[in-house]
Amino acid sequence: MPQAPSYTGYVTLIALFMAADGGLTIVLRTLRSQVIPPAAFGTTLSLTILLLLLPFPLAGILLALTPPPYLNSLIGACALLQALTLLVTFLQLRNDPALRARTSPPRHEA
Repeated sequence: MPQAPSYTGYVTLIALFMAADGGLTIVLRTLRSQVIPPAAFGTTLSLTILLLLLPFPLAGILLALTPPPYLNSLIGACALLQALTLLVTFLQLRNDPALRARTSPPRHEA
């Protein structure tokens, strides 16, 4: 069953996905600028880009080895894994002492 039975539905879904992707990009860039110290920004960003590129060969292998009837299940499993990984990462960042120290209000001593 198609998710977008008409061209209007397709355009609407594409616009929704593009808006969500843009919003998530802003959130992640803001978070990254708050978490990474300026002195290590270049090195950390380079490593982040390499880590982001790492799954592409694995995705190609998974796609090549998965029979067509199971592709929907594979995509769903990968999306669930990505969502869980992102959730765990954000929960760990929430408890990070360096991030808490940066966001806490300054104390005024009398």
